[in-house]
Amino acid sequence: MRFRDRHVEATIAAYVRGGLSDLGWVSEPINFGATPLTWVDEVPTENSDVQVAPNTVAMTFGDIGEEGLEQLGGGLYSLNIPVFFDVFGDNGTIARCICSDILDLLKRDKVIPTLDWTTGTGVQTAETILFDVVMGPERPPASEMASSGDFRKHWRVVKATAVVTYQD
Repeated sequence: MRFRDRHVEATIAAYVRGGLSDLGWVSEPINFGATPLTWVDEVPTENSDVQVAPNTVAMTFGDIGEEGLEQLGGGLYSLNIPVFFDVFGDNGTIARCICSDILDLLKRDKVIPTLDWTTGTGVQTAETILFDVVMGPERPPASEMASSGDFRKHWRVVKATAVVTYQD
């Protein structure tokens, strides 16, 4: 599939965003009376002056190197992609609750189909995404030193490896 990593990224984002919506984080009534969740495509750097709304989730991919590609035989391949979900919560408890739901989503349906987003609407393909080595939430060091008004104060991260299996 052309632009495979982009299709995988869009598939995972749609899956997690939809799951968080179903779990009560997007539309009223919001869990625990919290702020509705916002999804962004880029995580602000630790030294950024950009302000982030409470209950923001950002999903990013780590580096996808050649060492992540494995030939399984018979033209079947797997590609390991590190995925990070940065959660900036209203408070520490809400951040941990959102992370807990992300963890549950990734562990619940260990394998999901990769969708082809070429037409703008996800169309199921024969490729699959397996969520492996799901960890977190972890608290980045910048959150421990952040002041009470800093969006990084209630920052937590969930990490996973998306193993994409496809026929070539």
